[in-house]
Amino acid sequence: AQPVVDKHRLRYRESIMAADDALGRLLGELQRLGRLERALVIVTADHGENLGEATRWSHGFAVNDHLVHVPLIVRYPARFPPGLRITGQCQTIDLVPTVLRTCDRPVPPWVEGRPLLDGPREWALTEDDIMRGSMAYRTLTTPHWRLTRSLHDPSGGELYDLRNDPGIVGTGIETDS
Repeated sequence: AQPVVDKHRLRYRESIMAADDALGRLLGELQRLGRLERALVIVTADHGENLGEATRWSHGFAVNDHLVHVPLIVRYPARFPPGLRITGQCQTIDLVPTVLRTCDRPVPPWVEGRPLLDGPREWALTEDDIMRGSMAYRTLTTPHWRLTRSLHDPSGGELYDLRNDPGIVGTGIETDS
């Protein structure tokens, strides 16, 4: 079984390295054109991947940190000083208002999310509808707790204490409605 695990992890690492190489070429071309300092560059992912952690594989069947804690890198020296680290929660839904604000454009009231530089969120909502017919999850995460509920079984769910199980490798605390 370990050779299969190693093979999957190697393929995942190779895909990350290919993305890193492509990003390097993009940044190099922006530098060559003299536009890098004026370019807003955002790098993120839509989800992570379970690679055997806690016997989980792939994505879409659980909402743990391996899936929802993805890289988010913003490069725009005029607004995001090098080394700035936003340690609170954010969501991909925050990217549109962040881009608008960074480009000195108004954020329309109907746009969801909030600019990253407005400070951390108190909570984040993750919606996983990859298999809407049989599995659809909603997960609410605060700095201390994560609650995951199935839309098909709203009477229960999984509650995790992130201070005692930050990687969500346990089974959680069962909840009733």
